Amino acid sequence: RQISEKVGVGGLTGKIPTFENMHKLKRLELRSNKLTGSIPSNFLKNVDAKSFMFADLSRNFLSGALPESFASLPGYIYIEDNRITDISAACDSSGLKQNSTNQNNLMQLVQMFGCDSLLCKPGTYNSFGRRESYDSPCKKCQITENLKYFGSIDCIAGNEGGGEVDSTQYTMRPTKFKNT
Repeated sequence: RQISEKVGVGGLTGKIPTFENMHKLKRLELRSNKLTGSIPSNFLKNVDAKSFMFADLSRNFLSGALPESFASLPGYIYIEDNRITDISAACDSSGLKQNSTNQNNLMQLVQMFGCDSLLCKPGTYNSFGRRESYDSPCKKCQITENLKYFGSIDCIAGNEGGGEVDSTQYTMRPTKFKNT
């Protein structure tokens, strides 16, 4: 039996579990919670690479460096809009350059677009937080001061991670809704 874990938006706090040895895990959806800390080096270790599809960790408060093991994870890992400060170990890892069985074609994306295919560099952004194609480059922010995290989806300082902002320090741009 395949396992899919979908956790309610905003309901989880604390450090991210490893989900190690969950062999039958197929999808892991942890988007828009309040998960903190770094991604463990044994995250998703021993998950069945043939059936695992993705893990969505976006819009949390995960911090620190992506571990080297990130490069050899199966499926796709969505990690944009967190507080990631370094991706060099994952981007430069031999696992990424030699892992021809990586189902998410991450190796090919890194060969085409460099480390931006993992996460956009600090001071750059796009709506995905990473470069996915020729049509989705990471764009330079007009003001780069105080933009220190990888994987930004906008250029608002202090808005990294979880999409929340301390309104006493920063001004968010107004949201526009379409009339339907």
